Amino acid sequence: MAVCLAQLPKIDSSDRLNEAQKAVLEASTKIKLADISQLAISKSTISFRRNLDRLLSEVAKHISSVTIHLTNAYFAHTVIQNVLVESVENNDAHEI
Repeated sequence: MAVCLAQLPKIDSSDRLNEAQKAVLEASTKIKLADISQLAISKSTISFRRNLDRLLSEVAKHISSVTIHLTNAYFAHTVIQNVLVESVENNDAHEI
């Protein structure tokens, strides 16, 4: 994912990493630094691994934020809506 994000056009040339790249790096780093033996610990009565659940929740949060950052950086939905509204109004003006 980091490779794909690096290929996108830069919005601000002063940033080494944009927000989406930072989120991917943070998620990747958390996974790489995770202590596998701690992630595997579960209570004997239930098969729930609290540490693994926390890690996966944090990673999911970072990955979800990537889509938000990409949407905010590369898609301007309000501009598109204004253009569509203007074209509809212009079409109505030319009708008899």
